[in-house]
Amino acid sequence: MSALSQHSDEHTGQPAMRALLAAYDWSASPMGDPSAWPVELRVAFDLMLDSPHPTLVCWTGRYLMLYNDAYAGLLGARHPFAFGRPLEDVMPTMWPDVQPLADAAMAGRPGHIDELCVTLPPAQGQECERWFSASYVPLRSPAGEVGGFVHTAFETTGRVLEARRADQARRASDARLSALFDSLPVGVGVSDASGAIVLANDAMEHYLPTRRMPSLDEQPLARWTILDADGNRVARADYPGARALRGERVVPGVEALYREDDGRETWVHISSVPIVDADGKVSGQVSAVTDIDRVKRTEAALRESEEKYRKLFEEVDEAFCILEVKFDADGAPIDLVFLEVNPMFAIQSGIVDARGRSVHELAPGLESVWLERYGAVARSGESILFEEYSPMLERWFEVNASRIGAPEVGHVALVFRDTSERKRIEEDMRRLAREASEASRRKSEFLAVLAHELRNPMATIRTGLEIMRLRADSPDTLARVREMLERQTHQLSHLVDDLLDVARVSSGKIEIRKQLADLNRVVTGAVETSTAVIQGARHRLEVGLWPEPLLLDIDPIRIAQVVSNLLTNAAKYTPPGGDIRLAVRRQADAAVVAVSDSGVGILPEHQGAIFEMFSQVGDNGGLAQGGLGIGLSLVRQLVNLHGGTIAVHSAGAGQGSTFTVRLPLGVRPAAGHDVAAPGLRREQRAVPRRSFRILVVDDNTDAAESLSLLLQLNAHEIRSATNGRDALALVRDFTPDIAFLDIGMPGMTGYELARQLRALPALAHTTFVAVTGWGSEEDQARSREAGFDHHFTKPIAAETVSRLLGQLG
Repeated sequence: MSALSQHSDEHTGQPAMRALLAAYDWSASPMGDPSAWPVELRVAFDLMLDSPHPTLVCWTGRYLMLYNDAYAGLLGARHPFAFGRPLEDVMPTMWPDVQPLADAAMAGRPGHIDELCVTLPPAQGQECERWFSASYVPLRSPAGEVGGFVHTAFETTGRVLEARRADQARRASDARLSALFDSLPVGVGVSDASGAIVLANDAMEHYLPTRRMPSLDEQPLARWTILDADGNRVARADYPGARALRGERVVPGVEALYREDDGRETWVHISSVPIVDADGKVSGQVSAVTDIDRVKRTEAALRESEEKYRKLFEEVDEAFCILEVKFDADGAPIDLVFLEVNPMFAIQSGIVDARGRSVHELAPGLESVWLERYGAVARSGESILFEEYSPMLERWFEVNASRIGAPEVGHVALVFRDTSERKRIEEDMRRLAREASEASRRKSEFLAVLAHELRNPMATIRTGLEIMRLRADSPDTLARVREMLERQTHQLSHLVDDLLDVARVSSGKIEIRKQLADLNRVVTGAVETSTAVIQGARHRLEVGLWPEPLLLDIDPIRIAQVVSNLLTNAAKYTPPGGDIRLAVRRQADAAVVAVSDSGVGILPEHQGAIFEMFSQVGDNGGLAQGGLGIGLSLVRQLVNLHGGTIAVHSAGAGQGSTFTVRLPLGVRPAAGHDVAAPGLRREQRAVPRRSFRILVVDDNTDAAESLSLLLQLNAHEIRSATNGRDALALVRDFTPDIAFLDIGMPGMTGYELARQLRALPALAHTTFVAVTGWGSEEDQARSREAGFDHHFTKPIAAETVSRLLGQLG
């Protein structure tokens, strides 16, 4: 007892058990006094007390128990009763499991057991199961004899329970996976290296009823069709499962057609991967078959629909685009990006290569109204139809804008067309309506003025004729009336000539006979023509010519007509005693004729229309001396025909006016070249005259008689008729040298009469002259085709007839 106590005082690790040992009555124990214990027992006992693990020392063949504090905790209520007692008595329920190990240890064979389940004594009223790994090591004497063994327990309860929990979870997971595996709409199958299916879910059983891979079995092979990228049928050796058994991963896989029992073909997708063991050897493969028939048929329908949409998209004659509206952090639209455009987009908008690009990139500075409208559509989803002009693109657009997709994506579809041409046509139509209205107004004014202008000379002529009848015995009166009639007849001829000239110019049929002429000489002739009008109003005329010849390629008669009209116009609208100035000068490559006056002037709002047909100057203070309002229009058209321009400037009412004509310069003539002046041509020079036999035919008796009387004054022999039939009868006995034939006769026209007369052999050398009120180029061409040599427009001036007779003489 003292030896044990002395021994225990040297240790501090197990105070509870050492206290027990110190108080224990070893005299009643079969183990006897500890001081008499063998050395191997004392050493084992000492080591046991210091061990942190539950440790038991069993001694003698009765397996008397010595244990440490950790083991005492396992014994529970059986401690300290168990100390020094046989193991069989303390743990009767465990003894059958432990005895073989204990006996083996006593026989000198160490033992070990894992996951030994031990039902411990009740703790807090309940028994509990705990698991241990235990070792049994024999205790040998120095002589090698076994007197007992040491049993050490290592608790594995936590590991066992964790493993059991994991196994339970695995089994539950396996159950869930099995249920999921069988419920998958995708067929999944696992084969071994021979191609036999070792695992397959229900969906895969449908595709592989023989549980053999199709590439290895003729029956399922006939159901499968796999095509390569070129549309060629794939050989069985290149089926996905066969490729996977060769170690190839067939992922994402291939598409195939599977033929059902009823002959219907279904599209599927197949992917396969090899199963490789730890040695890298392929031991099988896993294949998945997915039914994609609905997807494929939807794709086909979508492609067909998209092709129809694309065809419509590309062939529609309206522009179409889808754009994305970009917003800033405050929700304000800041840009537009074109996602899709059709071919008409570039044609209608004028913007090319728009797809994928922004408006700010393609058209920097585009008006903000477009951003605001499309931003409103993207936010609200309300479609709009509007028409807008883009100053930057210089086009009108009619636009239908609608949102497509969710509001947050900001996509807007536009269908639009360029309406610039339509707007131009509409504007032209409005302009034409305004012009037609204005033309109608001017026409009415013109007809009123024309009636007035015609009545004045006609009234004067009628009064003069009455005076001549009443005062036939007064030579002075007859002379004055004759002069008056000549002036009024000249005025009527001037009116008719102006009207005919305007008609010819407007229809493009006026004849301009250009030649090289000195502008100074042309202007001088025009001044002489206008002198009477200017002097009659007591105006002061100042003429400034260019100091050297100004040669122009012009029709001198028409340019003289232009200058004369401007001078006459200035005289009409200038108060008596006013100033008129005509200046001829050269500027660069142009000749300039400027006619200025101190007259009534022209208001700014009237200056743009002064050259229009039937336009009058406006309020002229009663100075105008008649006129049809066609003079300035004729002037502008004649100047334009010469490649020139005419402009007017006036500071306003009462400030006078300046008309400026610019004409391109001609070339300098060669030495000895004859430069013409108006009204003077070689063929007009005087020639000897002779008497002629002349036929006059006109259904207007007065016209025929007046022409006959004019011709008789020159001692010519005259015959006249009023219709074609009488004319043909006359020429049986009368062979004319010259025949004046009216064109517009009833019954037989002058054209028909000329053809018949021209066919008579006796009249082969007769000169035929057409007399008509129509003088266009077309009318003259018809006269030539009918056989006429000359074409005279009514009324015929005596000088014209005299000049013709002089040429023929």
